[in-house]
Amino acid sequence: MSSLGVIDLIVWLLVLELMSFAVLPYLMWLAPNAPDRGYAFSKVCGLFVFGLFCWLPVVSGICSATNSFTLIVFTALLLIGYWGYRANLVSLSIAGRIIRVHALPVEGLFLGLTLLFAFVRFLNPEIVWGEKPMDSTFLNFFSRNTVLPPEDPWAAGSPMTYYYVGIHFLASVLKLTGIPGSIGYNLAISSLAGLIGASLYGLLLLLSKRVLFASVAAVFLVVASDPEVLRICFLEGKTASFDNSFWASTRVFTSPGFLEYTGWSLLFADLHAHVIAIPFTVTVLGLAALMFLSGDYRYSKRGLVQRVSVGVMLGALLGMNTWDFLTFGMVVALMTLTAPAPAFWKPRTRSDGSVSVGEALFAVGFARVIALPWDGILVGVGALLTAIPYQMTTPIGDRAGWGWVTTAEFNSFYQFMRVMGFQVTGLCCATALCALEYAQRRKFPTVGAISFVAVGSLLILTPPLLSEFGKDTHVPWISFAVCLSLAVVSSIAWWGDGNSQEKKVLHLFVLCGAVLIVILEIFYLMDRMNTLFKGYMAVWMLWGVASAMGLHYAGRYAAPFFGRLVRPLALCVAILLASLSFLGGVLNVKSVVQMQRIPERHLTLDGFAYVRDIDPDDFALIKWFNSAIPGTPTILEAQGESYRQYTRIAMHTGIPTVLGWEYHVLQRGLSYEALMTRKSAVREVYLGTDINNTKRILEFYGVDFIVTSTIERELYGDEHIEKFDQHPELFVPVVTFGQARVYVTSFSSFRSIIEGRQL
Repeated sequence: MSSLGVIDLIVWLLVLELMSFAVLPYLMWLAPNAPDRGYAFSKVCGLFVFGLFCWLPVVSGICSATNSFTLIVFTALLLIGYWGYRANLVSLSIAGRIIRVHALPVEGLFLGLTLLFAFVRFLNPEIVWGEKPMDSTFLNFFSRNTVLPPEDPWAAGSPMTYYYVGIHFLASVLKLTGIPGSIGYNLAISSLAGLIGASLYGLLLLLSKRVLFASVAAVFLVVASDPEVLRICFLEGKTASFDNSFWASTRVFTSPGFLEYTGWSLLFADLHAHVIAIPFTVTVLGLAALMFLSGDYRYSKRGLVQRVSVGVMLGALLGMNTWDFLTFGMVVALMTLTAPAPAFWKPRTRSDGSVSVGEALFAVGFARVIALPWDGILVGVGALLTAIPYQMTTPIGDRAGWGWVTTAEFNSFYQFMRVMGFQVTGLCCATALCALEYAQRRKFPTVGAISFVAVGSLLILTPPLLSEFGKDTHVPWISFAVCLSLAVVSSIAWWGDGNSQEKKVLHLFVLCGAVLIVILEIFYLMDRMNTLFKGYMAVWMLWGVASAMGLHYAGRYAAPFFGRLVRPLALCVAILLASLSFLGGVLNVKSVVQMQRIPERHLTLDGFAYVRDIDPDDFALIKWFNSAIPGTPTILEAQGESYRQYTRIAMHTGIPTVLGWEYHVLQRGLSYEALMTRKSAVREVYLGTDINNTKRILEFYGVDFIVTSTIERELYGDEHIEKFDQHPELFVPVVTFGQARVYVTSFSSFRSIIEGRQL
């Protein structure tokens, strides 16, 4: 059982559950108006609080991120949670009732989705291909690393100019549990699915107040595919496979753009920063929606903590995935600006029952003037608490600027629908039905709705007009017309008089998604690929939630105005879209499970097990590094083409190497000149004949260990590898496994550690 990773899975889930229940009394106190009192959000918040306090003191220089420190943080979290229950922040009877009602959907989604994706990883566990080598390097590195800010493990000694906070959170759990990174990698990607599902349930329940709907919709939003999968398999007649349908379904946008949506990313299993951030972005939306809907206790202690909490998690997104900080920061800012602000007093009523317009405007205006600074300052202060430590300690590498997209790079409406077709269809049907229902009430649009129509139209139309007339381009007007129509109609339908505050939240999601689409298509920030890729992930989530909720509202509220036909119609549309997206998700699962990138399949959660078949010597070598060498020394190993077998020692141990994959190191801010210097240095050490020059290079990069194994011998030749044995005064052999040998440099501080162990 232990070799399969089952015991590690149980330990991992137990730790996450304990973290969840430790923060639960505080969330229940914080969210008295939520149907589940924040129970669903506790899954993400528990990990967030633990990770935050494993990161903040370390990045502030107060202490080191040792295994003992993570245990102290975990113990303190449990004790604080125990105090929360004892302090009766929420009565045990209420807590018990909430848990009894919502335990099945919350725990079912969290555990069920985690186990589902763990089973997929069990069938195909290898940490190989894609960019898993990079992500595995990061996870193992942070499991070893004790100081912050970190170095780049693929450019040893160079500062990391990349958002790393999310992977640091997960590595802290590995430090706490002692689970090896090769298993922890697959546990992390699997549990992200469960965390996303639980947080989606909390958000959907908050907006719908329907347990069954929130449960079912959360599952579909996690596993949903885009329409392209079905188009490839059923219209083009191709067999569902990794290359035919799975990979191709995300490469629809004009190159270099693409979209690796939520379900696809979880199945592909690259543990990237943007994937780790997904459950936290959904929770930010949920907490912001809770703030929006809870204006009755805005100026209380609870309201203060609520707003600071939204800001703290939003600010942390800067270090988790900066793109999400920008996109979801826009959503939170808009929700903060438009949150209902109840008047402090009611205007005087005249004898004829009318109210003075001036007094009414003054009452509303005064309430808004007080509410905006209160909400904005508290959210902003919370965001600064987590954003500033990351921003001040993480250097900004060389990045491209921003600019306009050219005509050749635009995505057509056909491409847009092949990616976002399910969400767009659902939203169009939902907004149309809800708008007709609003018209049947013979209500005129409110001032707020008209304001949103004006502001939304301005935001959506201005960028393409500037591009069309100022840059001699031809923008995709059909896509923008759909965005404008959805923004305008949803404003009238869901911000109108008599509508609930939950519908207003829904409209904000639609509006933000529409504005984002226009911005993403017209401008690029840093580069075109990342702008589309990272930006559309936010749109996918916003419009996914909005389409599900919109169809729910259409079926629930439009029926009384249009007879018995409307509810079945809305239900049929919802079932059809969900079934199609679910079918695409099933085809994606089939494609991933059938994929085999290694000679022999291993049924385990250990993503390192396959190395024994590929190269037994490297397998033994890597195990030795993981068991015998603590901390983060610097190693030298073969360096070559990206997406190949190179940097395998760093990948499976987390020990920094002089140079990893070139493209990704450049992306993270290393200059081209420094990269070429490192590349030449690696070749000189292995191929050079001047031993003094070799020593100078090794000392300059602080190399502690040199690896010579099958890959090095094939790349550099046996005759060059032999020089390390010819100079024992500089290269001290440490351990040998067949063709694999490790040398420690004579000037390395790790030499004394090894000699002490040998004695």
